[in-house]
Amino acid sequence: MSGQGPIQALSRGLDILGQFTADDSSLSLAELSRRTGLHRSTVYRFAKALETEGYLIYDTESELYGVGPAWAMALYTLGSGTVFAQILNTDLRALAESTQEGVALGVRRGDMVQIAYTLAPSRGFVPKVPDSNLHPLNATWNVHSQILLAFSGGDTRRRMLTSIRPERFTPHTLTDPEASRARLEMVFKDGVAYDREEYNLGTCAVAVPIFWREKAVAALALIVPVERFTEDALPAFIGSLRSAANDMEKRLVLPNEH
Repeated sequence: MSGQGPIQALSRGLDILGQFTADDSSLSLAELSRRTGLHRSTVYRFAKALETEGYLIYDTESELYGVGPAWAMALYTLGSGTVFAQILNTDLRALAESTQEGVALGVRRGDMVQIAYTLAPSRGFVPKVPDSNLHPLNATWNVHSQILLAFSGGDTRRRMLTSIRPERFTPHTLTDPEASRARLEMVFKDGVAYDREEYNLGTCAVAVPIFWREKAVAALALIVPVERFTEDALPAFIGSLRSAANDMEKRLVLPNEH
């Protein structure tokens, strides 16, 4: 995008995103070029950048672009009736009701992770949460960051791990960079991330990835008080998370894939 001013680049990016509607949720590169009046190569560069940031997704089989998790989340916060919003309003509430624990969903926004959805537990426990819903991708105390960093590309993991500046919130916070690398390897291997009182004493969390075409597009977590976060209880928590994630993955498809 060299040679373009930031205002022009922003305008073109928003123009491309603006072509996706409830009636036109999947569009080809040629159609995006026709609608925006931009050259195919220009649309391709912007679409790839938007895909990298999670605002678009690309289906290699149909060669169609669709709304990505980051843009879907932005639409959801505005009350959009997108498929992703419907998933949030059904599957996540069902998960909270079945476990009676807090639920949180995180998506990647560039080098940040946005906690896009939270639902308080129904058993009186009110967990302490960070002031911001945005966390660095390399904030490895956070289960959403652990999942999304562990399942990111190798270049991203290496870049983010070299810039880790751990902050100690509690005596349990993992701050050693080498230990953080080992943790991410385990998260990738097992497909599960844990927070054992690393941000707040008395609060724990466990998370699993949500995949779309073999890419981790979100992280789904349960927020649990430490007294219920026992080794005996963990298998049931993980089972509930994976079941909910599997249900979501089945619905995270482009319309032509049904």
